[in-house]
Amino acid sequence: MYKKNSIAVIIPVYNEERNISKVIGSIPKYVDEIIIVDDKSTDNTLNILCELKRDNPKITIIQKEKNEGCGAAKRDGYLYAKTTNHSLFITMDGDGQMDPNEIGNFINPIIEDRTDFVKANRLFHQDILKEMPKYRYWGNAVLTLFTKIASGYWHVTDAQTGFTACNRKIIDSLPFEKLYTSYGYPNHLLVMLNIFNFRVSDISSKPI
Repeated sequence: MYKKNSIAVIIPVYNEERNISKVIGSIPKYVDEIIIVDDKSTDNTLNILCELKRDNPKITIIQKEKNEGCGAAKRDGYLYAKTTNHSLFITMDGDGQMDPNEIGNFINPIIEDRTDFVKANRLFHQDILKEMPKYRYWGNAVLTLFTKIASGYWHVTDAQTGFTACNRKIIDSLPFEKLYTSYGYPNHLLVMLNIFNFRVSDISSKPI
């Protein structure tokens, strides 16, 4: 629990045997459930997750029958979230490129009812050009411009990030079963959020 709010973290994974233990181990203690969606990993990821679950009852494993892509894994995590009673939901990746210590920064504006959806913004961080390859930085910037046009959220930057937080209203309202199944899902999600008139905010996040 965090400030009387039940928290769930959704993590899609695919072949993350080198990173997933560290990622799960770094999630703050106040998180109530860790929802892992394994997108039919072909390495040792699933075995590692099963071992971690034996010692950590907070872990829920959703095992996909076939590999469909990161958007599909995120979709299945959101659809499972609809069946829970949590009030706040974090999404992050299993590759260690997001700092779980920033989760508090993401959920505080939602708890204070200043926004409904928070996403990381790495592009304005002072370390961005040191940490992110230039081709990824400029590619992200171009995709962000297109997403601004498509979604109507002109204040939003770094559209490609999977590090987000949202309230229960979003989980209950959005048709996640229609979410784009591949890497374009963050852009599609922003479009859906605007259709349902939800408030979206950026939070500066350190690129790893």
